[in-house]
Amino acid sequence: AQEEGYIRSMPFKLKLVAKNLEYNPLTVDEIRIIRNKELHSQRIQNVRDLFIFACYTGLSFTDLMHLTKANIHIDENGDEWIIKKRQKTEITSYIPTDSDFLVVSLISRTLTVTFF
Repeated sequence: AQEEGYIRSMPFKLKLVAKNLEYNPLTVDEIRIIRNKELHSQRIQNVRDLFIFACYTGLSFTDLMHLTKANIHIDENGDEWIIKKRQKTEITSYIPTDSDFLVVSLISRTLTVTFF
């Protein structure tokens, strides 16, 4: 606003500091522990399944919420893929479903989960 002449001076004293954050991704064993954890609430089981699904696919929460069965494709070799235009970048992702966890039954079940 100041650069475009809408205001004369900046009304806030902000100091932006960039921090180098260290990320510790989950290990395969940690994902397996979460995946195999027995949970007693169906709602929490659904949340866990979506989290694990996101871990394997790399899809963000918003991409998961916009995922439909129309995003599941089978190629000429019979291999299953998730083909999805990402919400934030609008770049199409091609995600193979060859993991032991990514099977059509899970995808179909996950796509029918209602949160709200």
